[in-house]
Amino acid sequence: MRETFGTLTLKRGPLLHVVGRRDVEQDPSRRSSTNPFWLLLFPDIALTLGFTGTVYAVNYTVMSTTMPSAFTAKYPFLSETLVGICYLSTGVGMVLGSAVTGKLLGRDYARLVTKREGSGAAVPVEHARLRMSPALLLVFIAAVIAWGWCIHARVSIAAPRLHVHRGAQLDHDTLMIDIVRDQSSGVIACINLVRCSLAALLVSLIDRATQRLGHGWTYTLLGGLCCLLLPCIYVEIRRGPVWRAARVARGKAAGSE
Repeated sequence: MRETFGTLTLKRGPLLHVVGRRDVEQDPSRRSSTNPFWLLLFPDIALTLGFTGTVYAVNYTVMSTTMPSAFTAKYPFLSETLVGICYLSTGVGMVLGSAVTGKLLGRDYARLVTKREGSGAAVPVEHARLRMSPALLLVFIAAVIAWGWCIHARVSIAAPRLHVHRGAQLDHDTLMIDIVRDQSSGVIACINLVRCSLAALLVSLIDRATQRLGHGWTYTLLGGLCCLLLPCIYVEIRRGPVWRAARVARGKAAGSE
């Protein structure tokens, strides 16, 4: 069987696989794959991933890295089985925290939409999703610092478990998907990359920090690091809609060419 490329005729075989079938039209319904990591170059996406990834990394070091080693060292009466059982309460706290935070965010969003309907102004998704984030971040910071000093002082094991429960659920996945609706899978890939990279970096440093500074000052330092994220939230609320509109305009302009 033969394939024709202009005036050149080739037999179907190895050379055809190298050259490719240029006479076959591409299916317009098929979407070309794009590199999702280009999204990291957009300021609104990079800023949001930066502060949500940092919070995730701090939370990960508490629940997955420091908790078993700290409990074993500070509470020697705990067996490996009891240390594992402590994670059950952490799971319950995460489920309840997600449910309560989700309801609060949904109620706040509905209240904001109702308030804006009278004026006819649109509701910026950044403002709607991040309105409660500063308060939730402050709760998270307080829980992280209290966790460190409870472990340092070797108080009742109920206290550090309680402060892990109080850790606020700061999940901005929904916001990321809202601002880049046409590349939701790419956004999820970027979220996982940033979160896991920051968590890996912090996990590699946390043991050295606790050995030199102790748990109290180490997690006070991490709480202070999270305090620096507060301005990022307000910048995203104010500048995010502008950056998003500019990105959409550039995409439309590129698509019309």
